[in-house]
Formats: sequence, C-alpha cells, structure tokens
Amino acid sequence: MDADEQLKFIENELNKLIERHNRLRNGDKKRARGYKLITVCFAAAITILLGVRVDATLTEIFRDVALVLGVMTTVVNAMDAFYDYRSLWMRRTRLLAGLYSLRREVQFYALQPEKGEIHMRKLDEFLKRLDQILEDDLQYWMKLRSSSEPQRRLKLNKQGKTDMENEL
Repeated sequence: MDADEQLKFIENELNKLIERHNRLRNGDKKRARGYKLITVCFAAAITILLGVRVDATLTEIFRDVALVLGVMTTVVNAMDAFYDYRSLWMRRTRLLAGLYSLRREVQFYALQPEKGEIHMRKLDEFLKRLDQILEDDLQYWMKLRSSSEPQRRLKLNKQGKTDMENEL
C-alpha cells in the first residue's frame, strides 16, 4: 500500500469511527434525558395524585396509581443506574473530541504532505495516535463497567487481550 492509500485509509477510518460514535452518542444522550424526564414526570404525578382532595373512592384509586408510579420510578432509576447512559454520553463526547482533533490534523497534513521517509513517519504517528485514542476510550469504558475485578487485571497487553483472557 503506497503512502497516499495509507493516508486515505486513515481518513476513511476516522470518518467511519466519527460517524459511528456520533450516532451512538446521540442515542446515549436521548436515553439519558429520557430516563430523567420519565422519573421527574412520575414524581410529579405521584405528588399530584397524593395531594388532590377528592372523595374517598377516588382517593383510594389515586393512592394505588401513585404506588404503581412509585414502583415504576424505582425500576426506571435502577435501569438508569445500571446502563448509566449519561456516563456513556460523556465518554463518547470525549472520544469524539479526540477523533475530531486527529481528523483535523490529518486533513490539514493532507493538503501538503511531506515526501519519502518523513511522510511514512507522519502516517505512522497518525495511526499510533488513533490507536491511543481508541485504547484510552477502551480503558475508560472498562473503568466505568468494572465492578469487582481489580483494575490492574483489565489493562490490555500488547496483543490486545486482558490479563483475564490470558489466564483462560
């Protein structure tokens, strides 16, 4: 593969990653906001249902509905805590910032690329930076998702496997 093809490869790879993670980030953002909106609406409805002064029959119905909404609020909050879409949204925003920065550098470099060995070193630098951005993102994700496993066992070795995978 010649140097121009390698430069195109890096540009295409960056564009694919940016498109994918931008789509995922937007989904995480919608889910994070959705969970918050649902819990706020349920809490407001519970307050209204318990505070409204009506006859005894409706009061009993309203209390039952408020109880169901309270249970649903608990379930939604548990799902929100488990999936933690807000952290995922922030993580993808951080990843995208790094990818956008690298893409900008690659595009600027592509306007007047170097020649020969310097060009190949520069392409190598871009690829290493891309790998580092993705590695940092993976480590951040693993840190968010780790629960009982010590963090040292989750670090990737040079073959891209965790220490736990090597033990298997």
